[in-house]
Amino acid sequence: MDTLSLFDPIVIKTMVFIVSIFLITTFVHYVASKLRRRKIEFTRYYIWLLFAAAMFVGAFLGGIFLALLFSFIIFQGVKEIYQAAEAGGFIVDKLSRTMTFAFACLFPFMVNYNSGAALPFLVMSTLAIFSVPIFRRKVSLASNKISLSLFALIFAGMLSHIILIRSLAGGFGFSMFVVFITDASNSMGYIFGKIFGRRKYIPDISPGKSVEGSLGSFLMAMLFALILKFWVPALTIAETMAAAILICFFAHVGDLVFSVFKREIGIKDYSKILLEQGGILDQFDSLVYTAPLFFYFLKMLEYFK
Repeated sequence: MDTLSLFDPIVIKTMVFIVSIFLITTFVHYVASKLRRRKIEFTRYYIWLLFAAAMFVGAFLGGIFLALLFSFIIFQGVKEIYQAAEAGGFIVDKLSRTMTFAFACLFPFMVNYNSGAALPFLVMSTLAIFSVPIFRRKVSLASNKISLSLFALIFAGMLSHIILIRSLAGGFGFSMFVVFITDASNSMGYIFGKIFGRRKYIPDISPGKSVEGSLGSFLMAMLFALILKFWVPALTIAETMAAAILICFFAHVGDLVFSVFKREIGIKDYSKILLEQGGILDQFDSLVYTAPLFFYFLKMLEYFK
């Protein structure tokens, strides 16, 4: 894992980028609110700045600090999974839930401590939870209860790939790249959809998704990838563009997959912990897909080089 100082060029450029994006978007929306004579709530921009700062600090410090950050994120995400499930009528087994919280929150530390032991840990955790109905001698809705635990463990495992990305050479830049291209993809899709969106392509799952929004999302993700090339100097321009397309596509997939569960249950957001941004699952649903796929994309490039 790279050791960085606050005076490293990549760190300085990252801080300038985060502050610049926040100031520019705040200024644009302030001017828009004056022109339209409508008050625009700035809470979402403060939440974005908090998100950006947390990702920056976690990626900068790396190691146990990044594991601690993602353990907290996973804890809240698993909590939202069980809250949503109960709201949707699922029956929750208390022992399975307790074990799931413990295993899921420990997983980032296991990945940080020894990535080679992460998969065996995940397998053994899954087997232990699968055995709960036997030891409790309760077969009623066993598959229902186990599926929730499995979903939560998969969420923890996929999100923990950020820690694996950070452990690579150049990991700080790679981890910042996947986080912010994922976020840019979702944000630009929302903005372009609001302005130009006409043709809805999957309204039953996500009424806001439009062809125009998705096209704008892809174009802006590639533009941001070029602007943020300083994060991934080891990649060629072609590889950077390919990574941006991969991240953007699967950011949409992740968002839609988690939207399916919300539609089934009948909720708008998984929680309100991030106020207008919804819950942790609403913020990190896309990263569940993009983090592991970007990690294996990098490993594939490393293999063929």
